[in-house]
Amino acid sequence: MTEKNQTKAIQFALISVLLWSTVATAFKLALSDSTLSQLVVVSSVSSLIVLFVVYLFSKQKKASWRYLEKPHCST
Repeated sequence: MTEKNQTKAIQFALISVLLWSTVATAFKLALSDSTLSQLVVVSSVSSLIVLFVVYLFSKQKKASWRYLEKPHCST
């Protein structure tokens, strides 16, 4: 692994640890003010938005559209 890739991997690892370490505290604080179903809806919508933004910046957009355009079930 090159040093550039190693540095990038460490940065991604630190970001993921930072994000995951705040999840439990955020859910505990959010549950004090909202119901469980509201929390599930908000977390699902926010994860959908984040994944969509990641998709927008990814280089796999053309490949995924080609996959969706192909007929996948034979009749």
